[in-house]
Amino acid sequence: MTTTQSARDNELYPKRMVARYELQQLIGEGAFGEVYLAYHLSSQQPVALKILKAGTKRGADNRRKRFIKEIAICRNLQHPNVVQYLDHGESEQGEMYAVFEYISGVNLRELLNTNTPIPIGTVVEIMGQVLRALGKAHQLGIIHRDLKPSNIMVRFVAGLPEIKLLDFGASCWLTAERENATEQLTLSSDTMGSPLYLSPEQLRGELATVRSDIYSWGLLLYECLVGRPAFMGGTYAEICYQQLLPNEVNYPYSVLAHPVCRLLKKALSKKPETRIGSVTALDQWLSAIDFSTLDCMEGEKQIPLFDETLAAKAEKF
Repeated sequence: MTTTQSARDNELYPKRMVARYELQQLIGEGAFGEVYLAYHLSSQQPVALKILKAGTKRGADNRRKRFIKEIAICRNLQHPNVVQYLDHGESEQGEMYAVFEYISGVNLRELLNTNTPIPIGTVVEIMGQVLRALGKAHQLGIIHRDLKPSNIMVRFVAGLPEIKLLDFGASCWLTAERENATEQLTLSSDTMGSPLYLSPEQLRGELATVRSDIYSWGLLLYECLVGRPAFMGGTYAEICYQQLLPNEVNYPYSVLAHPVCRLLKKALSKKPETRIGSVTALDQWLSAIDFSTLDCMEGEKQIPLFDETLAAKAEKF
């Protein structure tokens, strides 16, 4: 593109401004908001700016309350593996926005959708960092409630993965959930995460706990190791049905024959009371496993086990 053409395009499509930020491009979208790559006008620092969607008139107040809660949670949650909160406000047009550090790299969904298996050492490091991020959140009484591959950004520094946990829009304070369960857990298109990664108790409309996040984490680890989600289906109902069955998760022989299977079974118990209840204990357990003897993925991942389009669709159910 020539300089003259670029200038002409800028005249036809002027950059959008939100308060002190110039929006560049849409980089993410969810039920609650749109996320843009933006630049702070004075410092020219790149940031991720999330704008609250207006939604329906009836649900507008609830959306605003939840957005304010998300901001409060992110302001309190400071950890190297959690996206950093920077700013928030309301534009002249009445749009609520929140500003976070901009993370370059790819998300875990994009890594999983490649034809190349993720090296086992990389998987273990990524999933360990997710546990440490959750550990800090749980220590502060925060439950994420929407762990999924697209909410985990991965960048590589000197060949080693560094992750940032994103999107606390569905998160809640553990104490608030108990004090006001009806308001906190109304299941709707606004509050429901992807059924591929939600715990059975969340799908039943029960209170989420730290064990709910652990179950979601277990599903992520399963998918990283096996190359496909633990539950397959083309519709919301099909996936929910499999999640809510009392049957435990099925494992390929390669995983069944390895010590990691015991960890997965403790994380993925359909009954919360029999699930492991501490991400710290889970992290220590994960670190102690010898993954060099895990011979699972090369043969299985060459088979097209999972449709990439279906993966993206399922996360947006």
